[in-house]
Amino acid sequence: DGLRWMRDPTRGGLATALNELAVAADVAVSLEEASLPLRPEVVGTCEILGIDPLHVASEGRLVAVVAADAAAAALAALRTHPQGADAAIVGNERAVASQLQELLDAGATDIWAAVFPVGEDKRSSRRRTTDLLKTLVA
Repeated sequence: DGLRWMRDPTRGGLATALNELAVAADVAVSLEEASLPLRPEVVGTCEILGIDPLHVASEGRLVAVVAADAAAAALAALRTHPQGADAAIVGNERAVASQLQELLDAGATDIWAAVFPVGEDKRSSRRRTTDLLKTLVA
């Protein structure tokens, strides 16, 4: 009942899966990087190779979005399985307009789309962000 969305991050890793969510649901995804269950050997290897671990294929993993009131129960259920022992709550999603408004309220003056939705080029992503900002500032 609390499950909202699930993906297998095998192709493209966590970043790609969450980008697909953001585009499909028109939300912004905020990650708490310190909460990501990254093994030290993965972090070390990625540093040596100069790649972002969030873009590395994550076979055997699950990304799920659940309602806030179901998060604790979902996490407890995942942790009962040996493969879910490292399950963690790593972030949240919010409406894009809400997140941009918070940035504006905090005094941000230079906001643009840093992560470009799949299938969009840089120009169209910036245009969407600019249009949204204009409606917020107006």
